[in-house]
Amino acid sequence: MLGGCAAGTVESRRSLEQARSAFARQDFAQTVAEADNVLLVAPRGPDAAMALYLRGRALQDQDARPNASSSTLESNWREAKRCYLAALQLRPSRRLEGYLLSSLGTIAYFDNDYPQAIERFTGAMRLLDDAGQRSWCLLRIGLSQQRLERFSDADQTLERVGREYPGSVAAQEAARRRGARSFMVQLATFSNPARASAAIASLVRQGTAPVRSVDSMGRQIVRIGPVPTYDQALRLRAQHAVTYPDALILP
Repeated sequence: MLGGCAAGTVESRRSLEQARSAFARQDFAQTVAEADNVLLVAPRGPDAAMALYLRGRALQDQDARPNASSSTLESNWREAKRCYLAALQLRPSRRLEGYLLSSLGTIAYFDNDYPQAIERFTGAMRLLDDAGQRSWCLLRIGLSQQRLERFSDADQTLERVGREYPGSVAAQEAARRRGARSFMVQLATFSNPARASAAIASLVRQGTAPVRSVDSMGRQIVRIGPVPTYDQALRLRAQHAVTYPDALILP
């Protein structure tokens, strides 16, 4: 008969595998439940760091759910960050530490904490073996440099993405972002030109000078700007947030 410690290890390993399986099929609630079971049985055991990582990733990825409130998303990301930091205290494997740092970098990036994002992604790149993951870390470093208005550094980093990871999606994105020296706010994309014209007319009446362009699929893109700093772009987006809640800052 298994002793208490061995039985706990077997149970935690079973729950961890179930958490992995649930995460793979994007059953985030089940992922969290199974990860919690690992942490209940063996909070500092050999499976705890991975359980914390899976728990955090499940909470982060719930952002893809439709109609999730902003307060719920903020709470999920805050708890995900706590999970990653707790996992780092458990001396995870080199590979898992890379995943944790990359995830913390993503949270910092979307929280507009670009110095922290650069630090986390740089640390992740030293640990990750997967070229695809490394390419995205490097891309995000370049984009963070742009948003800190370190445009020359950003160009060098984005050029490096293309040189070291040619043909990758990250390289394509890096090529598109190189050379920026200012920021635009992309308010909306319209498949109907008449709707784009109506949006532009409304913006002009408000004293804004919008820019219209057409993408490769023939859709009408309405942008405003440019402005020289990312903070100004944030304020510009906020001014139009009620009408255009999904507006994007470019690059």
